[in-house]
Parts: sequence; C-alpha cells; structure tokens
Amino acid sequence: MNMGLTVYFLGETITPGAEKDDLIVALSGSGTTKITLTDSSTAKEIGAQVVAVTSYPESPLGDLADLTVPIGGRTKFGWPTEEDYLVRQILGESETLSPLGSIFENNCMVFLDSMVVELMHRLGKTEDELRKLHATLE
Repeated sequence: MNMGLTVYFLGETITPGAEKDDLIVALSGSGTTKITLTDSSTAKEIGAQVVAVTSYPESPLGDLADLTVPIGGRTKFGWPTEEDYLVRQILGESETLSPLGSIFENNCMVFLDSMVVELMHRLGKTEDELRKLHATLE
C-alpha cells in the first residue's frame, strides 16, 4: 500500500472479493491452518494465484499453492527435523525455548520486510515516497 500498490488483508471489512489473477499470500507455519487452507482453496477456485509461506512445503497448503516459499522455524508442531542425529548436528538443528510458532513468525517478518526492500528496488521507490503514503492517524 505504501508503495502505491492495491493490497488488502483477508478478514478486513473493506476487503473486496478475490478475483481471477489476484495474488493471495498465505502464511501458515504448519501448512495445515484450517482458515488459511479454506481461503487458499477458495482463491484457487476463483482463479487467483496462491503463494504459500510455510515451514512445511509438503503440507496441504504447500500442495495447493502455485508457489511455496519455505521459511524455517519452529511451528506449533515443533521443528521440521532431520531424523539422523549426525545430520542434525551438522545442520545445527536443536530445540529452542521459544514457544509454539514464534520463531516462524519472526522469520516471516524478516522475510516479508526483505520483500518490501526488493519491491522498493524494482519499483524505484524511496523511503520518502513510502512515508508520504504511511498512516498519519495511528
């Protein structure tokens, strides 16, 4: 939105109905979140493109998406883990004290922020231009 693009958040009262060729970005650490699957499936039926951001590319969400972006991180189901102990040690996989899906969510924030930077570059936008479209009543 701050780059002049038309964007909406599913569930907001001002969000119009999805249409053919719309792009839906669906985030689910597990790839099995029911509302995300329902919305993504409906979007596909309409003819929209779905991008799945998940820790489990082989999940139901990953299977139905047109593009899957794997984001590592613990989800509500734990880590996607390698069974072999030596491989886990080499990869640095270990359990975290962070609860549920907060690491996935933090990793998504970093990834999506980096997408904003890439879009700014590709669209030739500056921070000053984005600031002009930023909310003034918060």
